[in-house]
Amino acid sequence: MNRREYLTTFSASVTGLTILSGTSKAASDAAGSLYLKELPDDRQTLGDEAEVKVEVKNEGDSSNRMYVGYSVTDPDGDYLDNGKTTDKATEYLSSGDTQIMTLEWTVTEEAPPGEYGFIVKLWDNRENNNGPDESMQGELDTIDRTDENVFEVVK
Repeated sequence: MNRREYLTTFSASVTGLTILSGTSKAASDAAGSLYLKELPDDRQTLGDEAEVKVEVKNEGDSSNRMYVGYSVTDPDGDYLDNGKTTDKATEYLSSGDTQIMTLEWTVTEEAPPGEYGFIVKLWDNRENNNGPDESMQGELDTIDRTDENVFEVVK
């Protein structure tokens, strides 16, 4: 094989690999549900953890790890999540399996006193895990209590 034939063959192989590596992943068949099990205590003070317990159920056809995000809403309607530290990953759950998860938000000095709500979301995927541009993708279910007075922060 001469140099020109080799380069043409090599180029075609690389192009073929590039095309293969550029194919998109099939759409996820993930499905899941959230069930509220326990609300935070009625009163929270500095350093307390406003805990929510939820049950996550894998309703998809295959084993999957899902991600649960938890934020509270302060009296001004701002979302607080202790710097994105309130989200957690489930174990790998087989189809039909469930897992109880306790999610915590810590009351900090910056938390204004008043009535708080919360939101819990279930996601299929988490990109850039623990990175500054971390994001959740593929929302599966939501428990939204942001318009309710679920607990009070007192100073």
